[in-house]
Amino acid sequence: MRTTTMCEQDIPSVRIIISYHKKDVLLKDEILTPINAGRTNAKTNNNPDLLWLFENTIGDDSGENISHKNAWYNEMTSIYWAWKNYQEIGNPDYIGHMHYRRHLLFNGGSKSVYELGNLEENYLNELGYSLEKVKKLCRNADLVVPSPQWRISAYEFFKRNFDISELDTAVSILKKKYPQYSEAANKYLDGSDLYFCNIFIMRKEIFFEYAEFIFSILEDFENHFDMKNGRRMFVSEWISGIFIQKKIDEKKKTTFLPTAIAEAGVTIPVVFASDNNYAMQMAVAITSLLKNAKHAIYDIRCLISDDFSKKNKDKILSIQDVYQKCEISFTEIPESLFANVKIKTTHLSKVGFYRLLVADIFPDLNKIIYLDVDVIVLQDLSVFYRYSLDTQYIGGVRAPGYYFPDNWRESKEEELGIKIDQYVNSGVLLMNLSRIRKDNLTNKFIQLSKNDYRSEDQDILNIACYNNIRHIPFRFNVQTKYTDPKSEEKYKFENVIPKDERDGADKNPIIIHYAGKTKPWNDCTVWKSEIWFKYFDDSSFIKDISQKAVIRQSMILALRKKTKEVRDGFKTNIDKIRVIPDNYTPNMNEEYKVSVIIPCYNAEKYLHEALESAILQSASLQVEIICVDDGSTDKTLNLLCAYAEQFDMMKIFVQPNKGAGAARNLGLKVARGEFVGFLDADDLYPSPTTLENLYFSAVKNDQKICGGCFSSFDGKKINYIYKFPYDSYVFTERKITSFEEYQYDYGYHRFIYDRRLLENNNISFPPYKRFQDPPFLIAAMHAAKTFMAVPEYSYRYRITHKNVGWNEEKVVDLILGITDNLKFSKNKNYPKLHFYNYLHILDHISTIRSLVRDGNTYILLLYVQLIKEINFEFMCEADNYNPKALFASNFAQLLKLAML
Repeated sequence: MRTTTMCEQDIPSVRIIISYHKKDVLLKDEILTPINAGRTNAKTNNNPDLLWLFENTIGDDSGENISHKNAWYNEMTSIYWAWKNYQEIGNPDYIGHMHYRRHLLFNGGSKSVYELGNLEENYLNELGYSLEKVKKLCRNADLVVPSPQWRISAYEFFKRNFDISELDTAVSILKKKYPQYSEAANKYLDGSDLYFCNIFIMRKEIFFEYAEFIFSILEDFENHFDMKNGRRMFVSEWISGIFIQKKIDEKKKTTFLPTAIAEAGVTIPVVFASDNNYAMQMAVAITSLLKNAKHAIYDIRCLISDDFSKKNKDKILSIQDVYQKCEISFTEIPESLFANVKIKTTHLSKVGFYRLLVADIFPDLNKIIYLDVDVIVLQDLSVFYRYSLDTQYIGGVRAPGYYFPDNWRESKEEELGIKIDQYVNSGVLLMNLSRIRKDNLTNKFIQLSKNDYRSEDQDILNIACYNNIRHIPFRFNVQTKYTDPKSEEKYKFENVIPKDERDGADKNPIIIHYAGKTKPWNDCTVWKSEIWFKYFDDSSFIKDISQKAVIRQSMILALRKKTKEVRDGFKTNIDKIRVIPDNYTPNMNEEYKVSVIIPCYNAEKYLHEALESAILQSASLQVEIICVDDGSTDKTLNLLCAYAEQFDMMKIFVQPNKGAGAARNLGLKVARGEFVGFLDADDLYPSPTTLENLYFSAVKNDQKICGGCFSSFDGKKINYIYKFPYDSYVFTERKITSFEEYQYDYGYHRFIYDRRLLENNNISFPPYKRFQDPPFLIAAMHAAKTFMAVPEYSYRYRITHKNVGWNEEKVVDLILGITDNLKFSKNKNYPKLHFYNYLHILDHISTIRSLVRDGNTYILLLYVQLIKEINFEFMCEADNYNPKALFASNFAQLLKLAML
């Protein structure tokens, strides 16, 4: 069907100029018009892309222009040229502006900004761009502008990122020249809707009004500042925002479109420094950086001590084999350079001083990201690298402990001879190497290193760079010593860092920095240590058994010390502040290797041991521990809360007494582990590495279930030997085993289960108070088909105090559970499983018989239904069928036993 087109006279002519300053993918057609911004400077500086720019773009240096001011006007020189040379681009009805890698997303979208990756041949299609769409868009709008980015107020955002005197000056000029804009200026600066990038499409008349407005202000602005010293006019974006606000207030027809950023292919230099002692930590940090790379290509340069081993170099270089978007190189720093430096802070070393030399070591680099090795990078760093430094030497995140309390700040100011108003942590930095070289700052660094500052190289950087430091949001350097909820220094963080930055660090951290004295590799109780271990498991050092053993042992010692402190200091009246509410929704971003689910009912006597055995698993694996209090009436819940206060991997839920099966089902509902395991509140894991062994055995052999051997104990003596019909509790060799071969339904605790396997097959515990475990195990085993068996013991079952207390409800559930298993075994053709469940009946026949003798006809009816499910002929197919082991051999005798 033919669509109706706009009348010829209704179709507006449109030009969108695109500012280029170097060679890139060319976006050009009858609307898109490439402009070489700053061609005057490009010719003077012998820009290597000048020939390409001459052939493909219009220079902004013809006619009336300000091309020579491009260093501080940036893309505004293109806009100025279009304004003064409007006939040269065809005198269009609408004029727009975009950058060569910043565009309007014509497809629209719910977000303000979209990262679209690289510029490819189909990039315009990704934008939703077409001649027809743009012209139709313009026909229905006076101006098209970027969707607002919701931040703190426009004024506060500028203040945190730039010299606020610039904005104050620009606004003063604006109000003097254009008093009619005062109300719009106040509204925009006080508001949180920001329009960035100087991107737009405007009707011709509005564009001319905009150009007259903004350039008359910027011309006056130049007279107030030295613009030739690397200062850039970031105020232009704020003035543009005020203009847009004014047009919106005037009810101009305004269309908002998201901003598309195309940054893929950009190479980001990242510098680390390490000696042999921290080679493993550097590898983990690099692994996290590369695993979360999205658009960036990383040029990773490692400053190393001159005794750095070849073995460590090879391990770090091997990371390149896994992650392709990188290049790793090493530069040795002679030990003699900082031979006289004194290190007073116990967790620091002289390698921290290497960062003072990077401007001279790497003359080919103008801007870098510097990272300490005790960091984990959680996202692509393209956004971080885009922060402009201009006249600043470095950009960093404030170190709260130097600002507050007042007596400490004053002491530091006296020591350093500077105000503590810009002081930053040096573990995560943007460094403007070209400016550092230009002002010969390296020599100043070296001279200052001869002084005995308390915070060593960090103090040196802050002294030398003072008045030229840009503050970056806290989420780019989330220092755990301040963000840990249990930290004694958290109050400094709360008094120094604005709430919006604190919230951003909590909800969307970019870099986690373990900035305290204790580190994850020597104390796994450190805040967010599970994140570090996640990347350690992915690093090249995970294969180094000796290294892993040292770390694991230190973790175990730290955990044992901390659990002992909880046990010794337990108070029964602890506030139950860690109980999770009923409306809890799991955080989809949480990742664990194994979730341990512990149902708890009046378990205070032995709960300490169970919890500690579960907590010790975190020494070598990322685990979450989900405890469900099933309506306890003793001190169980208080004890759970006491541990949860100290161990962040624990989550505490509460439900009315429904039984262990229901509690485990609640745990399954909220678990975020790749696998799940189950521990009863009076039992134990035999070793701190039990779950690690099961997890890696499962993953390496691509199995959805993995389990070891079962043991029992009375508090003193441990039993490892089991005879028929319990001999299947023990595996004698490490192998993949089919459930068709195994067909056993007891001892489900000793296995871990792929959580997705359970979810995808709707497998959970039946609603029984007794015998809910075997139906769960066989359903999971049947769904998986095979499992990994390991000969190590993976569960220790306590036997001395257990008292089932059989009553009618529990016996009913027992019969129903065995009935389920008998039906399942026949339907799925598992004769051995059928035989084992026949034995289960014999195990409990006396309990059933006693209730029948008391006249319980309901149980009798259930039992009759149960024995009807027994198929002796089918059972005889089992390879372990042994009539001599039975107390009865046929249906009639079983029924007789029940009636006695």
